[in-house]
Amino acid sequence: MGSAQAASPAQAASSAAEFDPWREAAPLPPLDELVAAVNTAGFAPGDADAAAADRAAAQVLAFTSTLRRRRPWWARIWWNIRPGPLRWHRAR
Repeated sequence: MGSAQAASPAQAASSAAEFDPWREAAPLPPLDELVAAVNTAGFAPGDADAAAADRAAAQVLAFTSTLRRRRPWWARIWWNIRPGPLRWHRAR
């Protein structure tokens, strides 16, 4: 037979808890810097600077990665295969 060992009940329970769809998810990262940067760019474009844009970009990346991690593994794979509305043809 193979050299793989069976998981202990504690290991099996912890791995099952990791994939429990009903568990409470961690809170999403805040988007305060993004909101401030969008407001500044929209209402006071002369005051917008690169540092604020960098902070907003970091928040967007943290937010989207958290959203992706919340999706089931099969949904993340399926999105790579068929990204849905990104490639749908629009009626002209």
